[in-house]
Amino acid sequence: MRLEPVTAVAVEPVSLAQAKLWLRVDHDAEDGLITALVSAARDYVEAQTGLALAPQTWRLAVRPSELPVELPRPPFGALLSAEALLNDGSTKAVPLGDLLAVGVEPALVTLRQGAALPSGSIELRLDYACALPAGVPPRALQVMKLLVAHWYEHREAAADSTDEFREPPYSATALLDTLKIMRL
Repeated sequence: MRLEPVTAVAVEPVSLAQAKLWLRVDHDAEDGLITALVSAARDYVEAQTGLALAPQTWRLAVRPSELPVELPRPPFGALLSAEALLNDGSTKAVPLGDLLAVGVEPALVTLRQGAALPSGSIELRLDYACALPAGVPPRALQVMKLLVAHWYEHREAAADSTDEFREPPYSATALLDTLKIMRL
Protein backbone atom coordinates (compact mmCIF):
# COMPACT_ATOMS: atom_id res chain seq x y z
CA MET A 1 0.00 0.00 0.00
CA ARG A 2 1.37 3.39 -1.01
CA LEU A 3 -0.15 6.78 -0.16
CA GLU A 4 0.87 10.07 -1.79
CA PRO A 5 -0.64 13.55 -1.97
CA VAL A 6 -2.14 14.61 -5.31
CA THR A 7 -2.90 18.25 -4.53
CA ALA A 8 -1.30 20.55 -2.01
CA VAL A 9 -3.33 22.17 0.72
CA ALA A 10 -4.58 25.51 -0.61
CA VAL A 11 -5.85 27.09 2.61
CA GLU A 12 -4.37 26.36 6.02
CA PRO A 13 -6.74 25.91 8.99
CA VAL A 14 -4.83 28.64 10.86
CA SER A 15 -4.37 31.77 8.76
CA LEU A 16 -1.26 33.92 8.74
CA ALA A 17 -3.24 36.67 10.49
CA GLN A 18 -4.39 34.29 13.24
CA ALA A 19 -0.86 32.98 13.75
CA LYS A 20 0.60 36.49 13.93
CA LEU A 21 -2.07 37.50 16.45
CA TRP A 22 -1.26 34.42 18.56
CA LEU A 23 2.48 35.20 18.36
CA ARG A 24 1.89 38.93 19.01
CA VAL A 25 3.82 39.80 15.86
CA ASP A 26 2.85 43.12 14.28
CA HIS A 27 5.34 43.32 11.40
CA ASP A 28 5.55 41.61 8.02
CA ALA A 29 9.25 40.78 8.04
CA GLU A 30 8.72 37.15 9.09
CA ASP A 31 5.53 36.33 7.21
CA GLY A 32 7.32 33.67 5.16
CA LEU A 33 8.68 31.98 8.27
CA ILE A 34 5.32 32.08 10.07
CA THR A 35 3.51 30.70 7.00
CA ALA A 36 6.02 27.84 6.83
CA LEU A 37 5.57 27.13 10.56
CA VAL A 38 1.78 27.00 10.16
CA SER A 39 2.14 24.51 7.31
CA ALA A 40 4.60 22.42 9.32
CA ALA A 41 2.27 22.47 12.33
CA ARG A 42 -0.64 21.20 10.20
CA ASP A 43 1.56 18.47 8.74
CA TYR A 44 2.66 17.48 12.24
CA VAL A 45 -0.89 17.36 13.63
CA GLU A 46 -2.10 15.38 10.61
CA ALA A 47 0.77 12.90 10.94
CA GLN A 48 0.18 12.45 14.67
CA THR A 49 -3.62 12.15 14.50
CA GLY A 50 -4.21 10.62 11.09
CA LEU A 51 -6.80 13.34 10.34
CA ALA A 52 -6.94 15.58 7.30
CA LEU A 53 -7.32 19.10 8.71
CA ALA A 54 -7.66 20.85 5.36
CA PRO A 55 -9.26 19.82 2.06
CA GLN A 56 -6.81 17.66 0.14
CA THR A 57 -6.64 14.90 -2.45
CA TRP A 58 -4.70 11.66 -1.97
CA ARG A 59 -3.77 8.70 -4.17
CA LEU A 60 -3.72 5.28 -2.60
CA ALA A 61 -2.17 2.38 -4.49
CA VAL A 62 -3.06 -1.12 -3.29
CA ARG A 63 -2.79 -4.66 -4.55
CA PRO A 64 -6.17 -6.17 -5.48
CA SER A 65 -5.66 -8.81 -2.78
CA GLU A 66 -5.69 -6.02 -0.15
CA LEU A 67 -9.35 -5.14 -0.84
CA PRO A 68 -11.32 -4.09 1.11
CA VAL A 69 -8.92 -1.33 2.10
CA GLU A 70 -9.20 1.35 4.78
CA LEU A 71 -8.54 4.82 3.37
CA PRO A 72 -5.93 6.72 5.39
CA ARG A 73 -6.35 10.40 6.28
CA PRO A 74 -9.99 10.55 7.32
CA PRO A 75 -12.53 11.92 7.07
CA PHE A 76 -13.34 10.54 3.65
CA GLY A 77 -15.08 12.88 1.22
CA ALA A 78 -15.46 11.19 -2.15
CA LEU A 79 -13.79 8.84 -4.61
CA LEU A 80 -12.57 10.94 -7.52
CA SER A 81 -11.07 8.34 -9.85
CA ALA A 82 -9.79 4.79 -9.96
CA GLU A 83 -7.48 3.01 -12.34
CA ALA A 84 -5.91 -0.40 -12.53
CA LEU A 85 -2.23 -0.87 -13.28
CA LEU A 86 -1.92 -3.90 -15.52
CA ASN A 87 0.96 -6.36 -15.58
CA ASP A 88 2.11 -4.99 -18.97
CA GLY A 89 2.63 -1.52 -17.40
CA SER A 90 -0.45 0.11 -18.96
CA THR A 91 -3.39 1.48 -16.97
CA LYS A 92 -7.12 1.13 -17.42
CA ALA A 93 -9.85 3.23 -15.82
CA VAL A 94 -12.05 1.46 -13.29
CA PRO A 95 -15.63 2.76 -13.24
CA LEU A 96 -16.39 4.36 -9.87
CA GLY A 97 -19.71 2.49 -9.92
CA ASP A 98 -17.74 -0.76 -9.55
CA LEU A 99 -16.38 0.41 -6.19
CA LEU A 100 -18.18 0.72 -2.89
CA ALA A 101 -17.04 3.19 -0.23
CA VAL A 102 -18.54 2.66 3.22
CA GLY A 103 -18.07 4.92 6.23
CA VAL A 104 -16.26 8.18 6.83
CA GLU A 105 -13.86 7.73 9.78
CA PRO A 106 -12.46 5.40 8.56
CA ALA A 107 -13.85 4.65 5.12
CA LEU A 108 -13.50 1.21 3.58
CA VAL A 109 -13.36 0.74 -0.19
CA THR A 110 -14.05 -2.54 -1.91
CA LEU A 111 -15.44 -3.87 -5.19
CA ARG A 112 -19.22 -4.01 -5.50
CA GLN A 113 -20.71 -7.49 -5.64
CA GLY A 114 -20.36 -8.82 -9.17
CA ALA A 115 -17.73 -6.22 -10.20
CA ALA A 116 -14.20 -7.22 -11.14
CA LEU A 117 -10.97 -5.43 -11.89
CA PRO A 118 -9.57 -5.72 -15.41
CA SER A 119 -7.67 -8.99 -15.96
CA GLY A 120 -3.97 -8.67 -15.29
CA SER A 121 -4.44 -5.97 -12.62
CA ILE A 122 -1.52 -5.77 -10.24
CA GLU A 123 -2.44 -2.50 -8.53
CA LEU A 124 -5.53 -0.38 -7.93
CA ARG A 125 -4.97 3.38 -7.70
CA LEU A 126 -7.66 5.37 -5.92
CA ASP A 127 -7.78 9.17 -5.92
CA TYR A 128 -9.98 10.49 -3.14
CA ALA A 129 -10.80 13.74 -1.39
CA CYS A 130 -10.94 14.24 2.34
CA ALA A 131 -11.87 17.16 4.54
CA LEU A 132 -13.56 17.77 7.84
CA PRO A 133 -17.18 18.63 7.00
CA ALA A 134 -17.86 20.47 10.25
CA GLY A 135 -14.55 22.30 10.31
CA VAL A 136 -11.35 21.70 12.19
CA PRO A 137 -11.76 20.78 15.86
CA PRO A 138 -10.80 23.71 18.12
CA ARG A 139 -8.30 21.45 19.91
CA ALA A 140 -6.44 20.87 16.63
CA LEU A 141 -6.30 24.62 15.96
CA GLN A 142 -4.95 25.16 19.47
CA VAL A 143 -2.26 22.51 18.97
CA MET A 144 -1.24 24.16 15.71
CA LYS A 145 -0.92 27.57 17.40
CA LEU A 146 1.04 26.09 20.31
CA LEU A 147 3.45 24.40 17.90
CA VAL A 148 3.88 27.54 15.79
CA ALA A 149 4.67 29.57 18.92
CA HIS A 150 7.10 26.92 20.21
CA TRP A 151 8.95 26.66 16.90
CA TYR A 152 8.95 30.44 16.41
CA GLU A 153 10.58 30.98 19.82
CA HIS A 154 13.03 28.10 19.46
CA ARG A 155 14.31 28.37 15.88
CA GLU A 156 17.88 27.37 16.49
CA ALA A 157 19.02 24.34 14.53
CA ALA A 158 20.38 22.59 17.60
CA ALA A 159 19.72 22.96 21.28
CA ASP A 160 21.84 22.08 24.27
CA SER A 161 22.00 18.52 25.58
CA THR A 162 18.46 18.67 27.01
CA ASP A 163 15.40 17.87 24.96
CA GLU A 164 13.75 21.10 26.09
CA PHE A 165 13.59 22.56 22.59
CA ARG A 166 13.32 19.37 20.58
CA GLU A 167 9.99 18.10 21.90
CA PRO A 168 6.66 19.88 21.44
CA PRO A 169 5.28 21.44 24.61
CA TYR A 170 3.34 19.11 26.88
CA SER A 171 0.13 21.08 26.39
CA ALA A 172 0.33 20.37 22.65
CA THR A 173 1.03 16.65 23.05
CA ALA A 174 -1.75 16.28 25.63
CA LEU A 175 -4.25 17.87 23.24
CA LEU A 176 -2.92 15.76 20.36
CA ASP A 177 -3.62 12.60 22.34
CA THR A 178 -7.31 13.55 22.52
CA LEU A 179 -7.49 13.88 18.71
CA LYS A 180 -5.87 10.58 17.71
CA ILE A 181 -8.06 8.09 15.88
CA MET A 182 -8.23 4.81 17.73
CA ARG A 183 -7.63 1.77 15.50
CA LEU A 184 -8.86 -1.67 16.41
